Amino acid sequence: MASKKGKNRTNAGIAGALLVVNFALYLAILGISSWAVNGLLDGNPDVQGSVATFTFVAVALLAGIVGIASVFVGFLLLKAWTSETVSSSTAIGYLALLFSFLAVGFAAKDLSVTAIGKSVELKVLDGLVIAVAATQLLFVGFLTSRI
Repeated sequence: MASKKGKNRTNAGIAGALLVVNFALYLAILGISSWAVNGLLDGNPDVQGSVATFTFVAVALLAGIVGIASVFVGFLLLKAWTSETVSSSTAIGYLALLFSFLAVGFAAKDLSVTAIGKSVELKVLDGLVIAVAATQLLFVGFLTSRI
């Protein structure tokens, strides 16, 4: 039987890998959605779309902000793996997951409304939001199963 210390190292390794992936995805979402909000507000022709596009970009920006906060709390979890840090990381992880799912819903609506003539950056943002929802679900599922 594996020792508790060995189990925590394995848990930290899996959680750390998911956190690194989530950090990269959320950072990319923040960058592209910030660019898109700026372009939409300035009337940039590269960022054109419907009301669904603006709503999707705004929700993606919020999902990115909450997701980055979730990653930071997750990094604190790696430093001290206790039941308290697992609980706090799981709680904010669920919040980031819900924002990510909300962004996926708006991404689906935006894709159905403005699929043609959409900029490459917004198509990439659609894909990133879908990917980060999946990896955030894995992270929260992993933490929930380990409590």
